[in-house]
Amino acid sequence: AVKLNLQTLKRVGITDGQKSQMIDSGLHTVQRLEGLVTNMLMASRLDSGRMVLSLETLNLVEIINSVLSRFQVLLVESEVKIQIKVKEDLTMQADRQALEIILSNLIHNAIKYAPSTALIIAASNQSSNLILSICDSGPGVRQAELKDIFRKFYRAENEETRSQKGTGLGLYLVSQLVELQKGSITAKSNSPAGLCIQVKLPQKE
Repeated sequence: AVKLNLQTLKRVGITDGQKSQMIDSGLHTVQRLEGLVTNMLMASRLDSGRMVLSLETLNLVEIINSVLSRFQVLLVESEVKIQIKVKEDLTMQADRQALEIILSNLIHNAIKYAPSTALIIAASNQSSNLILSICDSGPGVRQAELKDIFRKFYRAENEETRSQKGTGLGLYLVSQLVELQKGSITAKSNSPAGLCIQVKLPQKE
């Protein structure tokens, strides 16, 4: 896909609008490839026990905005509206790379499977835990499948997943990285529609 976009850009006579479209398409494809490679490498490190965490104090809004900046083209294409319900000064203790992968996979999944909807990212400190939730208002996941979505290579059997490319590694990685930080993760149906995933990470007092 990237090769085709670059070949099209070399053609004489294409308009500025067509050039912009080709560039956006190429960036989207490269971004998807980057995410795929990152997930595969991370899965390998986790499975071999070679993942070592380095906890530090992070500003959550800054990390969220950094992750969202990678999805600007996809957000425009999917018409997903992001709502961030996190205090600007909220800090947390976590491994930066692990947190970015957690957020990236959860946000990407929501954008991919719930286009033209609202995506709410919320977080707060509760009883020595950081509670992070990402909720969409898309088609959601059937109740019987909620317990399976964090399994390695699992993909829900519905029209949305069949029409989208994926490996089934994203949510598996999220769950493993959360557990590695002594946290927990749950998935539930969002009311009246969609999916809500909640991550709980312990924080030192």
